[in-house]
Amino acid sequence: MSRDGTRVAVGARYDDGGATDAGQVKVYQLGLGVTPWWQVLSGIDGLGSNDQSGTSVSMSSDGSRVAIGAPFAVGTAGPYSGVTRVHYLQTACAANERVQSNACVACPAGSTNAAGDDPSGVDTSCECAANERVQSNACVACPAGTTNAAGDDPSGGDTTCDVTTCAVNQYVASNVCTACPGGSTNAAGDAASGADTTCACAVNQYVSSNVCTACPAGKTNGAGGDAVPGPDTPNSCVATLCATNQHVVSNVCTACSGGLQNYAGDDASGGNTLCDGNFCPSNFRVNNGGSCVQCPSGTTNAAGDDPTGSETQCDATICPANQYVVSNACTGCPVGTTNAAGDDASGSNTACDSAAPANPPPSSNPPGGGDESGGGGGGGGGGGGGGMGIILYVVGGLGITIPVVICMILAIWYKPALRRMLLKCGCVWFANCLVPELETRVDDIENYMAKQKLPRLRDFTPEIDPSEVDLDRDDVLGTGGYGTVYLARYAGEKVAVKAMFEGDSNRVPTYAAKLMRNEAMIMCSLNHPNILRVFGVVTKLGYIVMELCPGGALDEYLYDPDNVLDARDKARLATETATGMAYLHMREVDIVHGDMKAGNVLLAADNSVRICDFGMSDAKNRSKTMTSAVAAGGRSVALTVAWSAPELFKGKNKTSSSDMYALGLTIWQIYERAQPFGSMPEAAIVSQVIGGTRPDYSQTPPPVKKIINLCWSKEAKDRPPADKVACAFNQLYESISRSKSYSGRVHPAPNFNEELNAMNERQSEIDSQHERSKAKFMRKVSMAKMTGRGKSKVHAETRSDADSAQAAEGIVAAPGDSAELGAILEAETEDAPPADAVIDMTAFTVHEPASPLFEDEDAEVAPPPPQPPVEPEAPAPPPVEEDAPVPPPPDDDDAPPPPSPGD
Repeated sequence: MSRDGTRVAVGARYDDGGATDAGQVKVYQLGLGVTPWWQVLSGIDGLGSNDQSGTSVSMSSDGSRVAIGAPFAVGTAGPYSGVTRVHYLQTACAANERVQSNACVACPAGSTNAAGDDPSGVDTSCECAANERVQSNACVACPAGTTNAAGDDPSGGDTTCDVTTCAVNQYVASNVCTACPGGSTNAAGDAASGADTTCACAVNQYVSSNVCTACPAGKTNGAGGDAVPGPDTPNSCVATLCATNQHVVSNVCTACSGGLQNYAGDDASGGNTLCDGNFCPSNFRVNNGGSCVQCPSGTTNAAGDDPTGSETQCDATICPANQYVVSNACTGCPVGTTNAAGDDASGSNTACDSAAPANPPPSSNPPGGGDESGGGGGGGGGGGGGGMGIILYVVGGLGITIPVVICMILAIWYKPALRRMLLKCGCVWFANCLVPELETRVDDIENYMAKQKLPRLRDFTPEIDPSEVDLDRDDVLGTGGYGTVYLARYAGEKVAVKAMFEGDSNRVPTYAAKLMRNEAMIMCSLNHPNILRVFGVVTKLGYIVMELCPGGALDEYLYDPDNVLDARDKARLATETATGMAYLHMREVDIVHGDMKAGNVLLAADNSVRICDFGMSDAKNRSKTMTSAVAAGGRSVALTVAWSAPELFKGKNKTSSSDMYALGLTIWQIYERAQPFGSMPEAAIVSQVIGGTRPDYSQTPPPVKKIINLCWSKEAKDRPPADKVACAFNQLYESISRSKSYSGRVHPAPNFNEELNAMNERQSEIDSQHERSKAKFMRKVSMAKMTGRGKSKVHAETRSDADSAQAAEGIVAAPGDSAELGAILEAETEDAPPADAVIDMTAFTVHEPASPLFEDEDAEVAPPPPQPPVEPEAPAPPPVEEDAPVPPPPDDDDAPPPPSPGD
C-alpha cells in the first residue's frame, strides 16, 4: 500500500494469468471509478507456469513501484530458485502519444499530441497540424492554394481543406496570392488553387519589363488590359489618326483654324502637320489656275476637289428616258411624245419625238404618173419643158427610192447579209447605222438589269476594332501590289483580310489610310452577288476585312488543266463577270473599276463570280483620285498593260469604255484559258495594242469572238456597254441550259419537254397568225383585181397589218424593235440548219428558225413541231449573195410579196 493509502497492490499466486499457476498482481486506486476501488491499468502476470508470482508483494510509498516475488520461478540458480520483479507504474503519456484503453499509444502518422495524457484516465486523441487534412486516418498536407485550421482528428473520418481566394489587386503565382506589379490592377476572387493569373494595365498603357507604362505622345491603347506579368507590349499603343479638318500640333489632334480644311488620317504620333486650303464645294471644280470655279450648266461634281492639286472636271448630267434638255436642265417630255435616255444636259437643247402613225397613207398617184389635169396635153410653148421636168423628177425619185426600198427590205429581213455587203463596200458608217452589231431589244436589257438593281448599303466604311479580328499570318491566301491577303476570323466566321502595309503594320501612313478607305468605302456600299463583300476596315493596322472566296482567283482556276469547263460553264462565268461589271456601270452606282482582269475575279464556294480589288476604282460621286496609285514622290496612273485599252497609253483617263476593253480580255481568258499576249514584254504589248493587234483565238466559238472583238475595239465609242454584253451572255447561258443536247456535269439537265411543248404551241400560234394574214391578203388581192390596184400595194398594207397585230399580241417583235443580236450571235448563212429548227438563239425569240449559238459535237437535233398544211404560194426572192448586186424590185403588178417572218 502507498503511504497515503489510496493505492494498493494485491497478489493472487494461483491465478492462471499468463499460464497455469503463474500468478498475477493487480493495482487498485481509491476513488478512480464509479466504485470505491478501481483497477489501474491491467494486471501484472507471472512469467511461467507454477511461478506463483504474487506470493509476496511490496509497494513504494508513492505507489509508483511494485516489487513482486515469485518463489517457484526459474531464477539464476535454476528451477524453483525464485525471482523478484519490480514494475514501474506510468502515470502520464509522452509527447505524440495518446491514451487508448488506459495505455499510451503512438499518434497516427502525421498527427501530434502534447505529453502528459494520464493513461489511467479516459482515452485521448492526437491532432493534425494547420493546413493538413485527414485522409485514411492519416494527416496529409492540403493541396496548393488551400488552407485548413489545425485540430482535425485522424482517428475520425476524412476532412477537406478550404480554397484560398485572392484579394483585390492580387494575382495567383504558383498557387500563391501575390500583389499586382506597380500600376496594374486585378479584381478580387482569383482561386489560388487554380492556374496562374495576371493583373491588367489601364487604358493608354502598355507593358514594359512587367511594369505598366503610359503610351507615347500621340499614341493610344483604347482597349487597355495588357497582361502583367507578361511580355512587353509596345505595339499595343497605336497612332492616333486625326479626324477630318484636324491637324497635328505637339502630338495632339487640333481643329483647323481660319476656314482651312484637311483630310482625315493625320498621324498624331508623328510630327506636326498643316491644314490644307479650302476644298471646292459641291458642283465646283478646280480650273488650271488652281481656283474653284462653278461647274457649267448641266454638269455636277461632288465636294472635295483640292485647289492645290491638278485640274478636275465636272460630270455631265444625262437625262433619263422620256426627258429632253431645256436650258441645260432635264425636262419631262410633253404628253404624247417620247425620247430615249442619254441626252446630255451640258449640251444644247434637245426635243422629244412625236408618235409616228402606225400605217402611212398610200400615195394617191401611181408611180411615174403625172397630174391628170396638166402637162400632158400641152400648154403652149411651156408644155414640153414641163413634161421633161416631171420625167426628170420621176427618174430622180426612182433613183433614190429604189435603193432605199431595197436597203429597207434587206434591213428588215436580211440584216446579216446587208451588214456584210455594206462592210465589203467600205460603208462602215451606214452598216453601223442600219445594222448595228450587238443590238438587243431594249426591254430585254431593261428587264435583265432591273434584277441587278439591289439597294445600296451604307455609304461609309465601318471601323473594326483590332481585337475583333483573329488573323493567321501563317495562312497566306495571296499577295499583290496592294497588300497581302490572309485567312482570319471575324464575328465567328472565316474571312479574308488584306494587310495593305506589311512593313510596319503599327504605323500606317496618312496617304495609305486614305487609299485603304477609298477601296473599302467603295466596296462596303456595293450590294450585288457578283461583287466581293467588304465588312469593314481596321485603320490602325491597315486591314480590310472581306468575304472569303475559297475558290481562289479565276485566272488560276482557268489555267489549271484539271478543271474541266464546258460551254455552259464558260457562258456562266462570262455572264456573271459581265453582270458584275454592268452593276458597277449602272447610273445609280457609276464606278469605273480600272483594273479588270481574271486575276481580280474570285470564285466563291459554289464557283460563282466575285469581282474584287477596287484599289484602282473610281467612284465618280465620291472621289476624283481613286484611279491613282500613290507612289513615292507623287501620284501616277497604274496600269495592267495586257488589259489596258489603247487610249490609256496616250494619257487618257480610265472610263467605263476602258473597263469594257478589259472585260473583253477577261472573257477571252475564260474561253481561251490562257494569258493575254503570253510572256511578251510589256513594251512589246503596248506596241501591239496601239497598232491594233489583239490576242489570237484557238478555242473561242465564232459568235463569242465577235462580242470580244467589239469589246476591244480600238475606238472607245465603238465598244458596247456592259449591260448589253451581260444580257447577251445571259441569253446565251439560258439557251445552252435549255438545250436538249446539254447534260451538265455540275447541274442536272433541265426538264426540256414542257418548255419544248410550249415553244411548239407558240410556233403553232405564229403559223395560225400567218394563215390569217395570208387569207386577209388573198381577200385584198381579189378586191384589187376588181378595183385595179397592184398586188404589191395590197401586200404592203396586209404586211403592215399583220406585223402590227403580231407585235400587239407579243408573238414576234415588231420591225425596228426586233432583237438584232444575230449580227453577232449568228452562224454563217451557208451553214444554216434545216428550216424545221424551232429554237432561235440569235434573236432571243421563237419567231423564225436560226442556227444555235453553240453546237456540241454529240448534240441531237430537236424534232420539228407539227405544222398545219399551207397553201402553195409564190416562191420567196432568192437570198442576196455577198458579191452580187442587189436587183431592183419588179415593176409588174404580179410581183410576189416579200417573205413574212414565219415563211
